[in-house]
Amino acid sequence: MSQVAEFDWLNWLLNLVLAYYIGSFIWEFLKKYFVMVRLFDIEKGNQNELIHFVTISKQQLENIQTTYQWESYDEYDNRVTEYMELLFDNLTQKHKGKENSNLFWKELTRGQKIFWSFLAFSGEVDNGGVNQFLHNKGEHLNAVRQVMVELNQTELLKLYDNFLAELKKNSLKMNWYLSLSQTTILSKNQRHRAYLKSLELLDSPEELNDYFYSDECRLQWDKAMSDYIESNLRQFALIN
Repeated sequence: MSQVAEFDWLNWLLNLVLAYYIGSFIWEFLKKYFVMVRLFDIEKGNQNELIHFVTISKQQLENIQTTYQWESYDEYDNRVTEYMELLFDNLTQKHKGKENSNLFWKELTRGQKIFWSFLAFSGEVDNGGVNQFLHNKGEHLNAVRQVMVELNQTELLKLYDNFLAELKKNSLKMNWYLSLSQTTILSKNQRHRAYLKSLELLDSPEELNDYFYSDECRLQWDKAMSDYIESNLRQFALIN
C-alpha cells in the first residue's frame, strides 16, 4: 500500500514539473509573438517626486505664454504643442527605448503621466481616430479616462465612456483581432485584415471622433492641459 502511495506521489510531482515547463514554454511563445498590453494607471507608482526631468528657464515659459494666446488658438501651433516639445519630447529623448515601459511610467510624476496620456490620445486620434489610438497606444486606454476626469472634460468623457462600454461588450473579439493585427507570425496583409475586422465591432468611435475633431472640443481640451501644466510646473521640470 505504501509503495502505491509513493508511486502516485512521484507521478503527481513529475506531472506538476512537466506542466510547469510546458506552461513556461507557451508563455514565452505568447510573449514573443503576441502583444501583451499592460494598462497604465495614473494613480499607480510615483506621484510627486521629480525623478525624470528637463531643466528650463522662466524666460522660456514667459515666451510661450506671451506668444501663444488662446484668443488666437491654432490647433497645430499653441501652448500645448510648445510644452510637448519642451517638457515631453526632450524628456523622452533622454530615455530612448524606455519611454513605453511600465517601469518608466511608474517613475513619472502624476503630471507627467497625465501629459503623456493626453499626448498619446491626441496624437493617435488626430492621425487615424480612436480606433488607431486603441491599436497603437492601448496601454493608455484607462489612463486617458483619468485624464479627462482630471481636466474636467465632461462631454468628451461621456462619449469616451460610451466607447469603453462598447469595447467591454466586445472585449473577447476585440482582443483577439487586435492581438492578431500586431503579431509577427502573420503577414502584413493578414495583420491589416485583422485590424479592419476590429473596426467593424464598434460604432461609438464615429461620434467620439466627430466631437474630438470639433473646434470647440480641441480648444477646451488643449487649454485645460495647458492650464494644468502652468499650475503644476514643478511636476514637469526644474526651473531656473
